[in-house]
Formats: sequence, C-alpha cells, structure tokens
Amino acid sequence: MSRAAAVGFVPALLTALLASLFVSAPAHAETILQYFETPWSEIEARMPEIADAGYDALWLPPPTKGSEGTRDVGFAVYDRFDLGDGDAAGAAQRGTVETRYGSKAELISLVETAHRFGVRVYFDVVMNHNGNPNGIENEGVLLSPVELDGFPGTSLWDYHVLPARLASGGTCADGSSGCAYCARQPGMRATDDYDGAVFGGKQWTALNDDGSYVNAAGGEVCVRNGEGGEDRVAVMTIADALAQPGAPSSGNPMLAGMTHVVRAPRIGVWDDFEFQVSNWTLVGLHDFCTDQYETSSGPRAIDGTCSITGTELPSYVRDAARPETYQYETPANPQAEDIRQYLMRWIRWLMMETGADGFRLDAIKHVWPNFYRADFPGDDIAFVRIIQDTYDELHGNTDTDDADLIDDAAVFGEDFTGSCDALAPYLNTGMRALDFPLFFNLGELMTGGDIRKFSGPQAGSCGNAAIGAFMGLNRRSGVAFAQSHDECQKNESPDTNSASSTFSRCFPQGGGRPDLVYAYLLTREADAAVFYDGNRWTSQSFVRSGRPDGLVEVAGGSTIDAIPRLVNAARRVARGTTLNVWVSSTNTDGYVYERQVAGKATALVVLSDAGYELGWGDGSSTGSFIFTTFPPGTELCELTGNALAWAQGCYQVLDPASLGVGEQAELDAARAAFQSGTGAAPPATAGAFYAGVPNSGSSYAIYAPRAYAVGGGGADVVELRDIPTATLSPGVHALHVRFRRDVPGAADAQDEVVIPLCVPDGGGAAVCGTTVSASAPATDPLESGLVELLVDGAAPSRRAVETAPARTLPDGRSVAAARAFHVLVDGDSLDVVVRTAASPAVDDVAIRLDDDPDLVPGFHLTGTGERFLDRFTKLFPPGVDPPDAGPQEGEGEGEGEGEGEGEPDAGYDPDADDDGDGIANAADNCVEDRNADQADFDEDGLGDACDLCVLEGSIEGEPVDATGCRPVSEDERADILAIARAIANRESASAGTDRDGDGDVDVADLEAAIAEAHQ
Repeated sequence: MSRAAAVGFVPALLTALLASLFVSAPAHAETILQYFETPWSEIEARMPEIADAGYDALWLPPPTKGSEGTRDVGFAVYDRFDLGDGDAAGAAQRGTVETRYGSKAELISLVETAHRFGVRVYFDVVMNHNGNPNGIENEGVLLSPVELDGFPGTSLWDYHVLPARLASGGTCADGSSGCAYCARQPGMRATDDYDGAVFGGKQWTALNDDGSYVNAAGGEVCVRNGEGGEDRVAVMTIADALAQPGAPSSGNPMLAGMTHVVRAPRIGVWDDFEFQVSNWTLVGLHDFCTDQYETSSGPRAIDGTCSITGTELPSYVRDAARPETYQYETPANPQAEDIRQYLMRWIRWLMMETGADGFRLDAIKHVWPNFYRADFPGDDIAFVRIIQDTYDELHGNTDTDDADLIDDAAVFGEDFTGSCDALAPYLNTGMRALDFPLFFNLGELMTGGDIRKFSGPQAGSCGNAAIGAFMGLNRRSGVAFAQSHDECQKNESPDTNSASSTFSRCFPQGGGRPDLVYAYLLTREADAAVFYDGNRWTSQSFVRSGRPDGLVEVAGGSTIDAIPRLVNAARRVARGTTLNVWVSSTNTDGYVYERQVAGKATALVVLSDAGYELGWGDGSSTGSFIFTTFPPGTELCELTGNALAWAQGCYQVLDPASLGVGEQAELDAARAAFQSGTGAAPPATAGAFYAGVPNSGSSYAIYAPRAYAVGGGGADVVELRDIPTATLSPGVHALHVRFRRDVPGAADAQDEVVIPLCVPDGGGAAVCGTTVSASAPATDPLESGLVELLVDGAAPSRRAVETAPARTLPDGRSVAAARAFHVLVDGDSLDVVVRTAASPAVDDVAIRLDDDPDLVPGFHLTGTGERFLDRFTKLFPPGVDPPDAGPQEGEGEGEGEGEGEGEPDAGYDPDADDDGDGIANAADNCVEDRNADQADFDEDGLGDACDLCVLEGSIEGEPVDATGCRPVSEDERADILAIARAIANRESASAGTDRDGDGDVDVADLEAAIAEAHQ
C-alpha cells in the first residue's frame, strides 16, 4: 500500500487520453536553476526555497564518477555506472565511493524531494568522451592519470586513436620537429562522403564506401608532449593494444610500420562540422568512436567502423560483473555491444535509476548529429529518442510527439556557436540547444546597446522563423541563459590564469545591467536558466562563479533577491505570446511588451537600457504613455520593486477618453508606438498606462493585475477536512492543487486558458487584492474561474501561488495546476478549503500533499497525457460524502482506458506483499519499502528502510512514534513553529530562530531544530 493510501489519499486511475489532441507548447515557459558546486544533500535541504522562488526545474552537474575523484566536477567521466556507490562490490573508485556531490542514496533522495515539490530534475551528461590524461577540470589533483585502457566498460579501440611510431630524432616525415610520436593521419576525400545530404562539402575520412582505405600510407601528424596545455601523451604499445577487447588484426595495413597507438590529437579547430571537431580530442579528453554511416533505409556497409582508423568497433560484453546495469534491458542480462550501444544502454539506465526528467547534453558538436537521431526504421543509435522513450515509459505517457514540450523529457545540447544554421542539424534530431545565438547578443542589453533589436522580428537573429525569435532561438528550439559554469555573463571576464587564486571567478567590467538581462530572459517566450553555484565558488575547478542571488541571500545585513523576485513574478504572469506595445524611437532606449494568453494580457514588461531614468505618462517623463490591451479600470501592481517611486505599487489603467487636452500629444505618441510595435491601432477597449524605471542594473518593471475578489454570490466551495499528516515530518511541505472545468465552445475552444489561483495575504478573508470601483466595472481578464485556497482556515503559510496555466481539451474541458507551501508543525491533521468563482464554474478540484516521491511533477499539463486524479484526491462540497461504492472517476488502480474504469482500492491486505520484497504485509516491518533483510538496527519494530530515526529506538522507556522517532515535546514543537513562521514570513533572525548563527533564518535552522528535538 502506498504512503498516499496510508494517509487516506485515494490512488488515481491513469486515464489514457487520446494522443492526437492539441500539440501547441504550454503557455508557461520553464525557469531552470542551474545549481552546481554544491552537495546533493544541501540542494535537497533547500528544495522548499527553490520551489518557493518559482523555479520549475533543476539543472545539475554530471552525477557519474569522475576521473579526479571528489575533486571532479563530472565532465571527465571515469565510470558511468558509478553514481556515488562505488564499483560492482561497492568499493572506492578513484579514491572515493562518493562523487564530488555525495552518495547515490543522497542523489536519489534529492530527485524524490524535488518531485515532491513539483520541480523537475535535469542532469548534465557527456556523450563524447571519458576522462583526461592530466588535471584539466581541477587544480592541484594528485591522482595518477587514467590510461587508455583504464576506464570501466571500455576498450582502447572504443576511442579515436591513431597508429603511431616513435619519432626518430623528434622529426616526422613532413619535417615537423619536436615530435614525441608521428601518428598516421587519415587521407582527405574530395567527395561528399560523410552525411553529405546534411553537411555538404569536403570531408575527411579513412574509408571509401567499399571499406577500403583512402591513402592507407597516410600522412603523419606530429604529436608533442606539453602541446596545448597537456603534459603527457596518452599512449600504448602496439602489442598491448592488440591484447585489448575488439582489437583489429595485427596484419591491418593501418598498423604497418607503427610501434604505438596514441590518443587522437587535441583539436586545433573549433569550426562547425570540421573533421577534427568530431574526431580529435576535446581539451585532451578521450574521444569515443561514435561514428555512424547510414542511409535513409538502413546502415551502410561500412557502419560499425571507426572513422579515423577504419577498424571495426569492438562489440563485447562490457559489464559482466555488474548485471544490475542491465536490469532495464530486455532480456535483463549482459549483451555484447559496441561503444554506441553501450552509451544508449547507459543513458536509459541513468534515467531509470535516478528518475531524471531530462538532460543537458555536453559538447554536442563533437558528435555527429546522426548519433542523436533515428536515421532509418529500427535505428538503435538514437540518443535523443532513447531518452524520450524511457521518459514515456517512466511516466506512462502516450504522447507520440517528442518535441512539442508536452509530456516530454527536456533534452537540450551545448554547441558553442552563434550560427543557427550550424545548430539546425542538431535541432532536427529532436533536441533543443542552449541559446548561444541569444547569448552572444546579450551584450546589447548589458552595455546599453540598441534594445530595439530584441523586439523582433519573430525570426530573431537567425533569420529563420522555424527556430528563431527575439534575437535568439524560440522556445521549441532553445533554452536561454546569460551565464553558466563555462561562461561568465556578458561584460564580465574570468581570470583564466590557473596559477591565480581567483581562477575562474567572473569579474564585473564596468558595471553594466546584469539584472536587466535576466528580466528579459525570464519574461520572453522561451525556457531560461539561472546559474547558481550555491555561493560555494572555489579556485580549485574551472567552474565559473554564479549569480549570488540565484536563491535569496543575506549579505552585510542586506537581502539580495533580485533573481528570486524576477523568477517568482515571471512564473505567475509571463505566459503565452508576446505583443510589442512600445518600442523606443531613436532618442530613447526602452522596450515594453505584453504577455498574452488567448488574446488577453497577463503582464506588462517594461525594460530600459537608456542610461538615464525613463518614464512614460508622468509629467517628468521622457516618453509618452503606453497603450495596453489591459482595459481601463484594471488595477495593475508592480511585482519587482524596481519602478521609480511614482510608479510603484498598484494603480488603475487609465481611460484615454478621460485624460485632459494637455495629455493628448503623449496619447498620440503612444498610439503611434502601439501601431508601430503591433502593426495595428490600439483596440477601442485599450487603456493608457504610466510607468518609470531607474537608471541602474535593475532598469525594469513587471506589472500584472491584482487577482479579482472572490467569495460570496454563489461561489462554490469544496473541501477536505482532517487530512492525516502523522507520517509527514515537520517543516515546509508543498500542497499541489488541480482544477478542471468545462469551457464554452467545445472543440472550438481556445487551446490556452488561465484559471487563476488566489491565496490571500491575511487569514480567511475572501478577497485577494481589491475590487475596482463601481464606476469602473470589473474588466480584469484573469477574473474568470478564480480559485481561492485556504489551509486550516487561513492562507498557506508560505507565498507561492501563481495564476495556473490550463490546457483546453477538444471536448471543452480544461485542466490546470498550481501549488502553495505550508509549514506543517503539529503532525495531526490538515483542513483544505477551495472556494471557486460561480461563473464559469470550476467543476472539479483535487489536491495532493507532497507525500509521494514517485509523483510525476505536476506542471506540464497536456491535452494528450494529463491524468487529472493521478495520485490526487478529489474534493467535494461540505456535507457531501465521497461515493464509497464501486470505482469512481480516476479512482482505483489499473490501466483502464478512460474515466470510470479500473479496479477500486481494496484497502490493506495483511496477506499481500505491497512492496514486493517477499515479506507479507502482516509480518513486514516496512510495508511500503522493500527490505527483504528486515534490518532493524535500533530494535524499535520499524525497519531501517522506513525508520526516519534509525539510531533512536526507545528513549528511557518512551516509545517511538510511527516514524521511528522520539515524540517531540510541546516546547520543542513551539521552537520549530517559531522558526517555520520566521521562514514563511521572512522575518529577521533572532537568537532563538537563527540556530546556526549565520544571520539568516532558513531551512538549515529548521533542520537543526528538528534534529535537536530528536536527539
């Protein structure tokens, strides 16, 4: 029996909706927190902050064992199947069992906690290479280099290597001097041999189409020690190389006259689709032979050979000693595979083991695009497809479009190029790309360039509307970023001197407007990433320093929270399409746009890099009014705190007809700007708006409507009372809410609507914000379907809540989701009341507490795979008891096709084995967690697998509670509650609440108080 069932939640039917419905992308773009340099346990502890800020997803570093042990950032891979649990026997590898970030158990726990809070998890992964011959990622590593044959699961012949001879007198045949080895170099074909239909032009190859060698005698390439920053050459004798698995025949003509095999040289060019980029070694890392030769109907005769030696790719059983790495294969037993198939098995295993929701693919340009895509029916070398198919299997998805951002894994690749043409072949594989075209253009915003460029055209700098938008890639093609572990933000530069104590720290150069850049990134129509290093930067690795306020920080007595404010604002209101309503003329430098859903404005974004205060519609302004499709009388509030003093707070959109004669010139200018930006005159219902932003790094403002009043007048109320919470730990928990309603228009309904959620600031009041005056009738486009959420008679004790994006189904029914956060302190029960507007009615409401780590994150709603009650509990009006006979809509387990099918929950069965560990429920000391050994270290009757306090047992005869912990006293509960309230209300630290003395009251203090209570 699941934990959800144990606390009274009804398991839900996985309702299979038709797969041929709407395919447009969800209106709300993702905000991704790239969180590096931080232990898994610390990231997990900060998950409430991450979710509370409004981040949708985490982008985490490679989770696999690196070649430099605990110092390894993860990109110099050592063992892909070691996630911090050691080798097959659990023994240390590269001097450590754990990775730089912690153990495998901590990693899995982090992902489960992220899912509890509705946050997706993406890992960085490397397809191109394994570890390096010397310390490349980190400074001062003392470990011996990994040799060519030293990586688990691979052979020397899996890599791009070259037959070579010792250089006689340090000179090669071409006259090059100072050589350690003279390596045989492939010849050059003048024909369009390698995937010419995509790339064209002259390509390098060692093979003719019939498999014969091109210029088998070959030229020579000089390999030098110390060249390109390397202090050694990775090399092996021919005799030892021929003893490796999958070695070619000793009579292979490529080996004639050769004495050694050397790792392919370090690349000397970075141009797109150059031979060296795909075959030489990136910064000295050992490069895989992922080469594939194919036609549209099947592989070519020479497929399965390495492009630069012509030798056959070894196919052998790679992990015979680790059968668990094959557990997701069919059949689940070791199989012979070449290096490409090995990488396909690994990425599937990694996703299944961790529950990852997607991946950032490192250095995609160093692997040909045909490695990522399915090139012919039955092609099993298709990295992106493997990821998407595995994700669908994990989550029961039936969506057949793996690139529509609906029920899909996130897959985005890194290619350091501003060329959209160079990115296009990779985008055609089904992945997206980090938006380097936009990244290279962001200097215009950072340094006061021409902001007008960012207003369009829709094709952006790509000149290709299929993939471009607003100076970069569109949402289906790219993930925007301003800085990363590799790149400083524009107008900053790293100290790249590895001998310096500040190696890799990013230094501001002349100020600039870094916050303005993020204001644009987070409110445009594309997913965007914020880079955060947990403020744990050191000089020991190449990782750049990140935004110090990726999460709220307190420094020098001041709160630094520009990014969390932007993330939270963007999450609530930045959705839908973009309408340019004001673009600067030549004498000003501002840009204003609306975000719209179904033609109705949800937000107004004001940006300026003018270098002086810029205002609209005020007597001291330098600009005209702004015309907006928000109708007169709509009350707008500034969400970031950045506006000039006279434009702060909340105020109504003005009726242009009510303004005086002296303001007509400004209105005319505003009309002209609207016409220029949108291509049409303002509608008759449009309003006039005034705003102002300062001259600073925060020259932006975001305005959105107050939520309209709710309650009274026939509003519908649904509730769930006395929700058991005894199995939940004290602390911050996420409350997930789903809504469903009928939408007029049936199949003609808009494909995107909004069901707003309102959590009042005060206790049980039925009003969020204020109503407009009687003379200005309610025109707020977000009014329809408003939902108010109360927990225990008041607002949830942490802010969150956003207007909830909804997807309309062809039958006229829409589904939306939202979340709030509540500090649970009493462990007894919880009351949840949801009040919905009377018209149009929200006819179904369901909730879930974050008690089930297996939950699929609930924000990617679709018309093709949404299961409304999947792991949720439907709420009913007061006095209405849920039906208790027979299966209900969404209730019961099973795979029924449609609503109302499946078997009802039979309840607890003492003779069953719910966790499948071979122990019947009645005798199992952990009914929900597999523990065939029934280990119980503290002998308290609760097995170690489900005992939260495994070291406690009874204390002075006092029994433990249902979690295996000593019951907490009332005084201890009061202390925990005080800290929780301080976190929720962002109160100042005090001696009683700041347990770790760092000047901030946060989750660490809450954890410390809870730990003290259980000592």
